[in-house]
Amino acid sequence: MTTPVKLLVLDGCEPCDELKEIVKPMIEAGEIQLVDGMSDEGQKFLHEHREIDHVPYAFIEDSPGNIRKCDVRREGEVILFECKPKA
Repeated sequence: MTTPVKLLVLDGCEPCDELKEIVKPMIEAGEIQLVDGMSDEGQKFLHEHREIDHVPYAFIEDSPGNIRKCDVRREGEVILFECKPKA
């Protein structure tokens, strides 16, 4: 099983809501996990990664505290998650 992409989101964030709707099938399939920025997990993550300055923020967590940022872009009707390779 591959490591799922995690998507850091906030309630009331319009870009977050739009992206969640577009990738809903991937969320339902377990390919993307949502992390609420206000949850305990989200707050801990934000505290550990103070460089994050926007949501939605996509990443892969290879191990606790070790993340790879994923760029999210749209090409027509396709959403692409391009994650940095492991260091």
